[in-house]
Amino acid sequence: MEVKLHDNCLTVDDFNSLRESVGWNTELKLQIERSLARGIYCIVAKDVNKVVGMGRGVAYCLV
Repeated sequence: MEVKLHDNCLTVDDFNSLRESVGWNTELKLQIERSLARGIYCIVAKDVNKVVGMGRGVAYCLV
């Protein structure tokens, strides 16, 4: 296994695939798209082309 890190490239399908891999429910596509668009930073761990992990930075601000 050769894992490489990639910046800001998490897709909706990858996100749901990771959720399924740990037994969590998937989310609606529109909900994930909005959530990913509002993140500050995202890093994705890939083994060749398979996403095996991810991390996101988010901020919470009341406007």
